[in-house]
Amino acid sequence: MVTYFRRFFVWPTWCLVIVLAGCGAPAPITSELPKPHSPQALEVFSAGYGGIVEKYINPVDINSVAMEGIKGFAAIDPGLTVIQDSNHVRLNLAGGEIARLPRPKINDAYGWAALTVDLATAARAHSREMYDANAEKLYEAVFDGALSGLDLYSRYAGATEARKNRARRDGFGGIGIRFKMKDR
Repeated sequence: MVTYFRRFFVWPTWCLVIVLAGCGAPAPITSELPKPHSPQALEVFSAGYGGIVEKYINPVDINSVAMEGIKGFAAIDPGLTVIQDSNHVRLNLAGGEIARLPRPKINDAYGWAALTVDLATAARAHSREMYDANAEKLYEAVFDGALSGLDLYSRYAGATEARKNRARRDGFGGIGIRFKMKDR
């Protein structure tokens, strides 16, 4: 009796459950950033914006650099646009507003970095392309956008490319041979 029950009821039930589970809707897009983006992104954007303003040959304010960087979201999803007024920064997707946040002070690198992360979070909640973009792709889009108006030759080098450039510039550390002078 138990074998009959298992054969004709339990196995078909499990098969039905598995088939129905496979037909479910995909997981909804959430506004939460995956771990690679969260606190590290704030630090990267803050240091990046501050470094650009500090090292650029002509005076430039963080507001301009950050706004151009945020406009770089469009490199990931062309439907994203950003608009700044005197008090707010608005992020639109396909013409509809998806975020409106207070505008930081003009030269507040940390404030603009936080705004960039918050707008990226909002964009990820509404855009599949932004949701699928990893941290490196987001950094590249933002910093290429931030640098685009400054000069033709500056661009963002990702982590792998930066490591290769550093090795090319500084060398590879040698093979461990040391020479020492001795008196005869």
